[in-house]
Amino acid sequence: MTSTGISKSAFIALIVGGISLTGAASAGQPDTMQDWQSAADKSISKAMSVPTLTNRQGSSGYAQFAVTVNRDGEVINSTQTIRARNSGLNNAALRAVRRVDFPALPESYDAEQLTFTLNLDYQSSSGVSGLKRLRTGNVEVATGR
Repeated sequence: MTSTGISKSAFIALIVGGISLTGAASAGQPDTMQDWQSAADKSISKAMSVPTLTNRQGSSGYAQFAVTVNRDGEVINSTQTIRARNSGLNNAALRAVRRVDFPALPESYDAEQLTFTLNLDYQSSSGVSGLKRLRTGNVEVATGR
């Protein structure tokens, strides 16, 4: 018997200026913005979850947030700019933004905070056995204003 699973993607488009893509970092910090992007992808994918009922229904949805993090990677502001039409997925997106643990910004990043667009995409996927959930993430950094 085939059941439906949810494939999740997180796309983070960063709106930044003056990014240096090289430089040394402290222990535990990404070395470059590219490293930060990769770590942020993993963090948001890990924070995303799908309510059981929504998973069984095979619902899909998309939510978008404007997010600002400080140098330590702590979310200091988030505003939902697009709501998922499915309330269960929208609530899951809100929870993901509240509990995500973004990495600290690299020392090479020269500002005190970073504002970016966070896109959370929940897609149903037929043919995935059981409740296996597939997650992928993608961060895109703009290097100019």
